[in-house]
Amino acid sequence: MLKGKFWDLIDVGASYEDVEQALVELVAPFGVKVGSCLELRSPSSQASPFIGRMFGKRDGEYLTRYRKLELIKHDVVAQHVGKTDLAFYWDDVSHLAITREQKDVFAIAAEHGFKDGLLSPFYGMHGRIGFTGFWGEDIDKDPATRRFLDACGAALYRYAYRKGASEEPGYP
Repeated sequence: MLKGKFWDLIDVGASYEDVEQALVELVAPFGVKVGSCLELRSPSSQASPFIGRMFGKRDGEYLTRYRKLELIKHDVVAQHVGKTDLAFYWDDVSHLAITREQKDVFAIAAEHGFKDGLLSPFYGMHGRIGFTGFWGEDIDKDPATRRFLDACGAALYRYAYRKGASEEPGYP
């Protein structure tokens, strides 16, 4: 599974679009429909060209709404990212949503077709914290799938960081 187009493209620094399409094709058999690479904390909001980048069959409408409503303040899933270095499914933390606002985050995600997901946390240089996310209604919950998607997520983050550093003058 660690051979193929996605892995080859990240090694040669191909375009975001080509890498993202190859990743979608690679993870589709595991029930993944949409992915993202997001930073929750970085030295400056302009330092990362891949903050909020979504790929797959969605157009980023969800991220726009997420930011506008400042859902990060109540998102127990995103808040859990900084507490673990292991990939986790929404099911692993959804029980932490107690308040109406916290439950609304899941309801809004469902309105956009995000009913379950796996997040692969990353911790980069200069205090960067974020995750690669994988969403689909029928994501395979096998432990081997979790490890595989986590490896894919980490590889995507490293690729995006290197790509951003090579294209942006003064990139931290």
